[in-house]
Amino acid sequence: MRNFDRIKNCEDEYEMADLICGYIFNNLHKLRDNDSLEYHSLPFLEWLRSNRNIFDEEP
Repeated sequence: MRNFDRIKNCEDEYEMADLICGYIFNNLHKLRDNDSLEYHSLPFLEWLRSNRNIFDEEP
C-alpha cells in the first residue's frame, strides 16, 4: 500500500501525524539542502508515492 493511501486510511489525525512526522524526523537529512539551508519537498512526495516505511526502507 502506498504511503498516501496509508495516510488516507488512518483512523484519526494522531495516527496520520505519527506517520508523517516519523518520516520527516527520520529523514530530515534527505529533505535539507546543506548548501542553502532550505528544505525540499520532493523526497517527501516520492515517499508518499512509495510503499517504503518511515525509515525510507523497502518492506
